[in-house]
Amino acid sequence: MKLTALLATYLLRRALYEELLSKGVLTPLTATIEGQRDANDPTCKHYVAPAGTSSVVRHFLAQSGAEVAYSRRVSSLRPSQANWWTARAEVSVT
Repeated sequence: MKLTALLATYLLRRALYEELLSKGVLTPLTATIEGQRDANDPTCKHYVAPAGTSSVVRHFLAQSGAEVAYSRRVSSLRPSQANWWTARAEVSVT
């Protein structure tokens, strides 16, 4: 996955990008993609997620302290006053 950040976005979210870079979740894109329109645009920064897009999600979930259940499917959501309730079904992973 290639991620492009406009310089203004990068500066606004600099701490976030630096954290993802320091943890190795993102790395600067060093290759050239043929036909890439903004390859030489100095207002863009290009990154890749070496372990895939899901590694970015896993990073944020780990930081959030959320309890994550894998190999499950949410079959319904029901709001309550303080939170949401889910009905789940196990999914067979092969």
